Amino acid sequence: MKRLADHALHLFQKGGEDLPALGGDFDGTEGKMEIDEPGKMELLFRELKKRGLTESQMEKMAYKNAERLI
Repeated sequence: MKRLADHALHLFQKGGEDLPALGGDFDGTEGKMEIDEPGKMELLFRELKKRGLTESQMEKMAYKNAERLI
């Protein structure tokens, strides 16, 4: 989870809070992964919260940034 959070925060730091949009492809993915279903995305958001992201910033990453572009 720490590496996923590192990657998300890197995007956040380089592009600002209006850039990152997180998502996943859960069908056809193989291998052992910490987030192997949509219900486990909360694990990543808990880690991001520990690192200081606000609820508003996490909402942007979760869906608002993608929604704005679509």
